Amino acid sequence: MVFYFISMRIIIILLLFMTSLMSAQNLKSYQWKNRIVLLFGKASSETFKKQQKLFKDEHSAIVERDMLIMNAEENLKSKLSLKPGFEGVVLIGKDGTVKFSEEFLVDPKILFSLIDSMPMRKVEMRRKKG
Repeated sequence: MVFYFISMRIIIILLLFMTSLMSAQNLKSYQWKNRIVLLFGKASSETFKKQQKLFKDEHSAIVERDMLIMNAEENLKSKLSLKPGFEGVVLIGKDGTVKFSEEFLVDPKILFSLIDSMPMRKVEMRRKKG
């Protein structure tokens, strides 16, 4: 159990800071498993780095909600109906639909609150209590 927890933490940390880009095809592989937070913008910008740090500081809450934080490809903007110049955060639910989009900087607690209000998350929380 301890090995599993440590392994999951390492995987999540790596995913938080992965430099590879997320494509639409890859998104489907996470459906019904994870909530995806896509970061759109230039990885070298200070605002982008600040947003990453905000998420990094909330590691436990991210793991608890099955969230993955990823850098996104530009071509995803049109597939997600985002304007061409959009730089910000997009939350995709486990069902594969966009639940939230907002320009940088987004307080992670806003996403946590939104996720915790979702029916699927409420079921997950009940299961963990039981």
